[in-house]
Amino acid sequence: MTQGLLPCWIFSTGYLVRDFDANSVAFYKIWQQVAERYRDYPDTLMFELINEPNKITTDMLNELQMKTVEIIRETNPTRVIALAASFR
Repeated sequence: MTQGLLPCWIFSTGYLVRDFDANSVAFYKIWQQVAERYRDYPDTLMFELINEPNKITTDMLNELQMKTVEIIRETNPTRVIALAASFR
């Protein structure tokens, strides 16, 4: 970040389909850690929750994103969060 570069994590949806309930818990924990780590970073940092969610249903995607936004908002109340649209 000191060089103007932003870290980027790409989350694949393939692993979520195999066991959505268990793997979504891991997804939430990862985002909780990311949000905590970057809570004091400038507004130029934004979060994109998931990239190309083509392997999960629209209902799964909506649940995943809404819960994740709630988690992020606990430490980043004004952070820009990009949400994905379903390909289905």
